[in-house]
Amino acid sequence: MIKANKGDHVVANVIPVTRGLTMAGTVTSPSGQGDGGPGGIIFNADLTENGDYRIEVEQHTMGSNYSAGSFILEVVITPAWLKN
Repeated sequence: MIKANKGDHVVANVIPVTRGLTMAGTVTSPSGQGDGGPGGIIFNADLTENGDYRIEVEQHTMGSNYSAGSFILEVVITPAWLKN
């Protein structure tokens, strides 16, 4: 989970370390709205709410059939006050 504010810009990137691993992810807002997609940059947007955002990462269903693997979750938050 990350704590962020309305207007902050968030980029969430899933980087597979295990060769051939295919990932997907979702970012869910405090009110329960979810947005995401297949691996790589799963979220790149300005936030619409203050509070705790949940980031979930899983194997992409159309990808590899690995039972386990390693990945890096990179999250960059640009505060709203810094964008102006």
